[in-house]
Amino acid sequence: MGKAWESEQVIAEVQKSKTSKYKISVCQNDRGDVYVSAREWYKNQHMVDYAPGAQGMAIPISKAADVGKAIIEASKHLLPMEESTEVIEGIPDFDK
Repeated sequence: MGKAWESEQVIAEVQKSKTSKYKISVCQNDRGDVYVSAREWYKNQHMVDYAPGAQGMAIPISKAADVGKAIIEASKHLLPMEESTEVIEGIPDFDK
């Protein structure tokens, strides 16, 4: 399998369980398209590092804010919101 992204900046990692986590990244492909990647990563007892799992999605940067708002809205209907929600700043400028 080839390299998935030309460049990637990890924005956050959220531990799901002892053996899996979510990694949120801003990525750019070889055509210059920018995406927010949300992927589940896993490891088993024989692995030192996490490996990317099949569960994930790449959202075009132009749609990322709308998708993020929809996820937050959906979570309000399921679980009480945390006291603090942090806005992520410093999205990389790939045009430089």
